[in-house]
Amino acid sequence: MSDTSNRRIRAAIVGPGYIGAVHAGAIRRAGGVVDIIVGRPGSDVAGRAAAWRVGRYTNRLEDVLDDPAIDVVHICTPNAMHYAMARSVLEHGKHLVCEKPLTTRLSEALDLVRVAEAAGVVAGVAYCYRYYPLVAQARHLVATGALGAVHQVRGTYLADELLHDSYLQYRFDPSIAGPSITLFDIGVHWCDLAEHVLGRRMVEVFAEMQTVVPTRIWRSGAAGAGPRPAAAGPDGATPVEGEDCLTLLARFDGGARGNVAVSQVSAGFKNKLTLSIDGSQAGLDWDQEQPNTLAVRRVAPGIEVVQRDPALLCDDAASLAHTPAGHPEGYLDAFFNLIDRIYRAIEEGGSRTAATYPTLADGARGMAIAEAAMRSAREGCWKEVAL
Repeated sequence: MSDTSNRRIRAAIVGPGYIGAVHAGAIRRAGGVVDIIVGRPGSDVAGRAAAWRVGRYTNRLEDVLDDPAIDVVHICTPNAMHYAMARSVLEHGKHLVCEKPLTTRLSEALDLVRVAEAAGVVAGVAYCYRYYPLVAQARHLVATGALGAVHQVRGTYLADELLHDSYLQYRFDPSIAGPSITLFDIGVHWCDLAEHVLGRRMVEVFAEMQTVVPTRIWRSGAAGAGPRPAAAGPDGATPVEGEDCLTLLARFDGGARGNVAVSQVSAGFKNKLTLSIDGSQAGLDWDQEQPNTLAVRRVAPGIEVVQRDPALLCDDAASLAHTPAGHPEGYLDAFFNLIDRIYRAIEEGGSRTAATYPTLADGARGMAIAEAAMRSAREGCWKEVAL
């Protein structure tokens, strides 16, 4: 665990919604200062600043970029805004934390990688699921050969948050959300987690995508509805272009095969992110909704349940645990671990040679997988991951 007692990194948060609040909590826990928040024109950014106990607020990104007091900018806006905002942040020489997906096009993500390298700043993507202690333990088991040769990776990311008929502009308008709904929102998280734990990359993918709720109803004045869509009918019925669930097959370098079901229309599931890995000697299973245990499977003696006990974990996993065994830790703790590592890199001068956080290159990987999956779904065949 790093010492955050003397940390005085000053942060701006662009997009003070739910995920912005998660960033704010992690920043403060990591010893940083939430100096200013940026909201969209017409929103109650003053009210949000008061609720968050932040002294400064604005609706102009330029106010942040031109402020020498701001060290790092957190981009927590809808997907299609990430690229232009992140590029401006990097061009102004400020450190960057960007929500996923990094961009809505691979070409944009690769451009950000180049700009960040030229700027010499720390620039990370919010792939927070890497930073659960037992995820680090799973990665350790794979890397040390405890599972033997890995041959299969399986998983799910299931939720029911879109199992309704309401039109939410920031989720469904392609000009704001991008060309994908569920893959961009949660699927890229699973892909990053699988590659991180396995230590290998997806090289080819085959995807099938569905739109289970093809029409959603725009209702004037409803929270998140935005202005009336041009395609809305007289009753507000608006066709949806993107997918709300998908199945993805993957081939990894080294020969392992993988499959994942990703859905935001699976009734009763809230955030069912799971990862299973099978090897020649053993297997493992981790469930984000039960994050304090890891199942390690062997033919004999059977299944061992590994507890989140710092005394029993590898050094990297133990460093991510903050309470003794038996005291549950979860999502907000993992998010803190992510921000703490990024802020530690800022304090250490921004070296990118041994980054311990998800870089923009990792964000570009997500876009490369997503674009390959979307091409596969359109054409009905395997597609190579371009990056």
